[in-house]
Amino acid sequence: MMKFATPRCAENYLKIAIASASFSLLFLFLPMSAHADTNSLLNPIVPTECHCEGQKAPDGSTITTAPGYGCVLQTVQNGVNVLISISILVCVLWLAYAGTLFLASSASPGLREQGKTRIMNAVIGLVVILAAWLIIDFVMKALYNGDSSFGPWNSILASQSSDDKCIVAKNPTSLTSGSISIVSGTSATGASSGTGTSADANAAAGQEASSRKLLSDAGVSIWHGACQAGQSGGCTNVGGTRAATLQQVLNINTKVCGAGKKCGVVLTGGSEPGHKAGQYSHGTGYKIDIDDSAAVNTVLNALTHTGERGGDNGGPIFKDSCQNQYVHESTHWDITVFAACSL
Repeated sequence: MMKFATPRCAENYLKIAIASASFSLLFLFLPMSAHADTNSLLNPIVPTECHCEGQKAPDGSTITTAPGYGCVLQTVQNGVNVLISISILVCVLWLAYAGTLFLASSASPGLREQGKTRIMNAVIGLVVILAAWLIIDFVMKALYNGDSSFGPWNSILASQSSDDKCIVAKNPTSLTSGSISIVSGTSATGASSGTGTSADANAAAGQEASSRKLLSDAGVSIWHGACQAGQSGGCTNVGGTRAATLQQVLNINTKVCGAGKKCGVVLTGGSEPGHKAGQYSHGTGYKIDIDDSAAVNTVLNALTHTGERGGDNGGPIFKDSCQNQYVHESTHWDITVFAACSL
């Protein structure tokens, strides 16, 4: 005759099943937590390559640089991995403890109920922990222009090659020819004569002439002649423009036309009056304007697009490897130069 399991037998079977499931989960998740992200519990949170020692400068010398954007993101991801690994380990141990408590509490309904509650809490905790990475991934991608590519968010938002994890040092770029001299507005003894207006004017004229010659020799045209005293329109000044800014104009011309060649690169705005003031402005020598010819557009539109600038002088923003900013306004390129580098 077929025998049916008594209620007590069924309860014993349930205890054995829960205990087996608990220990199965223990052996399942312990290796996962121990080896998550290639032993994230054992590896340093800050990657070794982010120490940025022994980097190669463009001239071949060995230098130490600073961690870049990719290192910051990788360090954050490593920290998240460690926290998730520890949390999984704690949850699994708690689940095993709850299962053992339930198994050993046949004589105490209260303890048996505690065991059930703890098992449920541990399972919910595991689900939340395992979903945490997906939540972080979704939020980070949503904040980063809605990127929906597949893979860890830190590997999508920044390149994971070791070359991109450290800031690349660049050697100063010298002017292709000549130099820009700064003429003092005082006499040889250091005392100014009269109001110094004549000396200042001579200094400005000297800078203007040397800067114009530098650009002209390289094949760059200037839209208007230099401003005369009191003139605020219909003129273009380049005197007072920083050497790095002038050099970047030459680099643009070299990329568009070839070294020393003339093919229509026209500087339309420099240090003349009438531009908006600011720390990084035309007046301080950081900004220049270049006509948006088809050849110039082809070169500058190939740079990295980083966003849009609003307002009356708005337009798409592009950046080069030196983080110089190129904004394509309606009739010209508004360029802010922090350092000279090839395109």
